[in-house]
Amino acid sequence: MFLSQTIHHSSHIVEVLTESLTLKETPIPTKIARLMLVSDILHNSSAPVRNASAYRTKFEATLPDIMESFNDLYRSIMGRITAEALKERVLKVLQVWADWFLFSDAYVNGL
Repeated sequence: MFLSQTIHHSSHIVEVLTESLTLKETPIPTKIARLMLVSDILHNSSAPVRNASAYRTKFEATLPDIMESFNDLYRSIMGRITAEALKERVLKVLQVWADWFLFSDAYVNGL
C-alpha cells in the first residue's frame, strides 16, 4: 500500500509543479522558486530511499515542456535585463543537474 501511495503522490506532485511552471499566468519569481523546488526534489530523488527515483523518472517526461515554457517566457519578456536574469538562472539549474549527473548530457543539452 505504501509503495503505491508514494508513486501516486509523486505523480500528483510532478503534475502540479509542471502545470504551475507551464502556465503563462504564473509570475516569473514564482516560476523561478518552483524550478528551484523541482531541483531540490531531483537532488533528493537520488537518495537511497525506496521509490525516490520515481520523481526523477516523472520529471524527465515533463521537463521538455517546462523548459519550452521557460523559452517562450524568455522570448516574451520586453526588458533585456529581466530576460537575461531569467536565462542565467535557468542555465545555472541545468548546469547543476549536469554536475549531479541526474540525466544524460544529451538530455540536459536538449533542455
